[in-house]
Amino acid sequence: MEKGLILAIHKVLIFAGIMLLAYLYKVLSPSIDEKDGDRLTKIVYNITLPLLLLYVSYTANIPKDMWLVPIIAFIAIMLTWVIIKLLFAEFVPPDEGKLLEITATMGNTAYMGYPIVESLLGVSALTYAVAYNITQTTTFLTIIYPTLGGKGKKKKILSPPLIGFIIGFLLRFIIPMTPPSWASGWDIVISIAETVGKTSSPLIMLSLGLITSFRGIFQYIRFLFFTFIGKFVITPVVHLGVVLVALYLLPLIPNITHLSYLAAMAIMLQATMPVMMASVIYASGAGLDSKKAAAAVTLTTVASLMLIPVFYWIIRTIF
Repeated sequence: MEKGLILAIHKVLIFAGIMLLAYLYKVLSPSIDEKDGDRLTKIVYNITLPLLLLYVSYTANIPKDMWLVPIIAFIAIMLTWVIIKLLFAEFVPPDEGKLLEITATMGNTAYMGYPIVESLLGVSALTYAVAYNITQTTTFLTIIYPTLGGKGKKKKILSPPLIGFIIGFLLRFIIPMTPPSWASGWDIVISIAETVGKTSSPLIMLSLGLITSFRGIFQYIRFLFFTFIGKFVITPVVHLGVVLVALYLLPLIPNITHLSYLAAMAIMLQATMPVMMASVIYASGAGLDSKKAAAAVTLTTVASLMLIPVFYWIIRTIF
């Protein structure tokens, strides 16, 4: 078996084990329920992830091809949305079709995408993952969600993790990372951000295990099947097509930055993430069935832990 695939399976099995541990603890302990998972999710989303991205954006080298990621991501996301919108219109009722535009198109690229990308591709790939997530969020809230009749179109695009990333980037210019800076008390601040931030991955898996629920999931088999096809087949294939065009077309254009293979792999991994957790909230805001959205989140999150090593192997083979 290829070494990269073995490594991916090993890392994802660790994540799956942590998630399973939390799920079993919730099932066996009467004092633990989904609300505890929600509390842990808030801690991760508002504290550990922002500190992780602050540390990364402050200390990492910003790649020259980072500006290409939003362009490629935007094109791929829009193409995916249009294809899913047109394809599923023939098979499902209008309201279910609108819900599929959320669940089959938008991935959990921050809460689950960041730790997966960091684990499989390294910290240097996180900047690409953040760029993809910003593009996905902006595209969804400004273009896709309003067409679904969504309320709250003024929902914040700036999230705590993104704010942490921006602060870290600005600090590069305010407090340069030079030996005098590291010899001062600033070293302690950055070390705290690094230490707390690196707890994000295990805490995310613990929270996912605590909030996972299989109640009533099998009454939505048809919808979940279409979501599965859209999220794990159509979305990756469309992204792959756009990424390959960028990889082979950009070198033909003089005086333009080329897309690196690391950026391409980060984009592709983000494209394979499960349904975004916020889809439940967005579905409710658009007057759609939030229970179906919750079932899609559960199914795709669990399935992704088995599929990510396969996707990673395919991506490595292609690139």
